[in-house]
Amino acid sequence: MARKEIKGPINDNTLNNTNHNFKELYDEFGNVVKTVSDKAFDKVVDSAKLNWKEPVSSQSNLPDDADEGDTRMARDTGKVYRFDWYSWKEIQEIDAGPVNEVDTRLTSQLAQTTLFGIKSQTDFVDIINRANAITNSLFVRKRSDRAFEVCIPFKGNKAQQWYMEKDENDDFIKLSAGYISEYGISNVSIGTKLYDSTSGNWIKSGNYHYTTEVGATFTTEFEGNGVEFIYFEDARGGMWEFVVDGDESNKINVSVYGTSSATKRVLIVDGLSDGTHTIIGTFKGDDPNNTPSSGSGTSRGWVYAGGGGTWTMLETAYEFVKEVEVFKAVSNKEFALSIRPPGTSEPQWVPEHNGIGTVFTVEQKVYFDNELQTNWEFQDNYSQFNSITVVQKMVGKHSEKSNESLEITTIHTFNANGVFTKTKIKVLEDIPLTGYAMMAPVNINFTNKMVTNLDNSYEIAEGIGNHDLIENDKASSFLFTGNSEYPNYAAAMSISQPIKTLRMGEEGRRNPVMWLQNRSSSLAKLYPNVFESYVAKEGEEFEFSGYYVFGELPLANELYG
Repeated sequence: MARKEIKGPINDNTLNNTNHNFKELYDEFGNVVKTVSDKAFDKVVDSAKLNWKEPVSSQSNLPDDADEGDTRMARDTGKVYRFDWYSWKEIQEIDAGPVNEVDTRLTSQLAQTTLFGIKSQTDFVDIINRANAITNSLFVRKRSDRAFEVCIPFKGNKAQQWYMEKDENDDFIKLSAGYISEYGISNVSIGTKLYDSTSGNWIKSGNYHYTTEVGATFTTEFEGNGVEFIYFEDARGGMWEFVVDGDESNKINVSVYGTSSATKRVLIVDGLSDGTHTIIGTFKGDDPNNTPSSGSGTSRGWVYAGGGGTWTMLETAYEFVKEVEVFKAVSNKEFALSIRPPGTSEPQWVPEHNGIGTVFTVEQKVYFDNELQTNWEFQDNYSQFNSITVVQKMVGKHSEKSNESLEITTIHTFNANGVFTKTKIKVLEDIPLTGYAMMAPVNINFTNKMVTNLDNSYEIAEGIGNHDLIENDKASSFLFTGNSEYPNYAAAMSISQPIKTLRMGEEGRRNPVMWLQNRSSSLAKLYPNVFESYVAKEGEEFEFSGYYVFGELPLANELYG
C-alpha cells in the first residue's frame, strides 16, 4: 500500500492525500478480514461437511470403511448418521418413506447399468459371511497387557479365533494370529449359597427346611450365569414354581416329590448375562401328578439348607480348541514401513521388526461394546460382547533419533462379520519410505491357492517362488481356499477404498504393486507394495483399510479359481 505524505498547510491536495490513505487502509483491512474469514469458514466446513451416501437398512449396517463427513440414513428409523473418522454419530431424524422409495428405484436402475469396474467385482469377504450363520455374540478373553482374544462363531460349533497383541518393545496393538477353532459351552460351579429370605410359615430345623403354606416364598440374589436348586425329596413333597429376574413368562416348575428320601439338585436356569440376578421360589402345593403320602393338601415344599446352601451358582464356561491357523501370527498385516530419516545409519521398520521398537503410544482405547478397558489382568473365562473397537493414536520414529517421523492413527473393529482395520499416517518430516499396506500372511498348511476377484489363480506352496499379480492393482478382494485337508474352509481379505489404500496412479510404488511370496514352509504372504523408494514430504497423509475373515465355504478349492 503506497502511503501519500501529508504536509501543511491543509489545502485540496493534502485533503485528497488524506482521503486516499484512509481508502487504501480500509480496503486492505477488508482484505485481511476476508482472508481470515475464509480460512475460518474452511475450518468450519471441514468439521461439519456432509458427504451424502446411499442409505443403509439399519444402524448396525453402517460401514466401518467410511471417510470423515460421510453421511447415511438408516431406512428402518429414518435417523441420519455422520462419520467423524472412526465412529458414526446421529445428527438428524427424517421421514424415511419417500427416500426409501426413490432409493429402491435408483438401485434397480444402477444394477442394470453397472457392468464393469470395482462395483461389479466379487467381494470374497461378503461371500464367506453369506455362507455362514452369523451370530451377534463375540467371546472375548484378556490374556495380558493390551493382549486379548476375540472369538467369532461362524457355523455350528466353529469360530474365528483372533489374537490382538503388542510386540515386546513397542506399543502398537496389532492383529496377530487367526485360527479356525471348535468351541464348547459348559456350566462351572462358582460356589453355593443359602436362600436370603422367606415369606409365610416355615419349619426351619436341621438341614431340610420346608413350608406347607401355598403361596409361601423364598428369595435369593446371586452372581453368575445360572443356578442349580438343591432340595430334599420324599413321598410328602409338593411343587415349587420359580421366577428369575421377574420374568413371569418363563416360570420353572420343580416337583420335590419322590418315592424315597434323597437329596437332589436340578438346573433351574443358565445362560444369564453377567451380573446380579434374583430368583423367587413360590410353593404351589401338591404335585398334580403325585398325591402326597400324608394326604391331599398336606404336601411339603422342601429345600436343602445344610452344608453350603440351597443353590449352586454357575458360570458359563467357553472352551476354544484350535483346529488350524489361517492367518499367521508372525507377520504384520495392517502396514509395515521401512524408514530412514536423515542422519540415521540404516533403515528401520515401523512397527517393530527384529526386536527394535519403533511405534509408541500417544493414546490407546480398547472398548468391549461401549466399555473402556483399563484392567488387563488375565481372565480364565470368556465374556460375551457384540463388538470390539480398538482406537490408537501413536507416533513412529527411528531408534537413533529422538524426534518422531510419523503420526499414526489406527482403528480395529471386530463384529459378527470379521475384522475391519483402518490406518491413517501423517508424515512429520521428509523421509524415504518403502513398504506395504493391507497384507495377507497365510498358513501354507491351510491353503494351496489364492484367487483374486478378477478370477485369476495363484499357487501357494513351499519352494515354488513368487508371483507378480497379472491384474496388478485392479483386484481388490482375495480368496485363500482350504487345501485337501480343509476343503470346506476359506479365508478372505478385501481392500477397502483401493484407490487410497493402493495409492493408484501415484509415483513411488513397486511395479507391479501386488505380489505373492511363498516365503517358507509355513508362510505365504500377499504384499501390496504401495511404497518403493518413495520420498514422502512433510505433511503428506496416507490411508489404508480393509477386512479379514475366514469360515466355512464348501468345496471352495473346486468352485473358485
